[in-house]
Amino acid sequence: MDFPEALRLAAEKAGWNPTRIAYEVGVTEQTVRHWLKGNKQPKLPQSQALRAKLPLFGDLLDGKVAA
Repeated sequence: MDFPEALRLAAEKAGWNPTRIAYEVGVTEQTVRHWLKGNKQPKLPQSQALRAKLPLFGDLLDGKVAA
């Protein structure tokens, strides 16, 4: 699964919107919207924060669970 799809699905399952993702990871909402559109990828610290706060995200990205 690609990054934007994994993030979108994990956030949806957690009930998070782009504002909440931005708050939890410490970036702007605009940055999150770029990630969700596939225009940008997060830097390592943000990627690690996403994996820590949204465990389903990491599992989807790593192929450990199916969508």
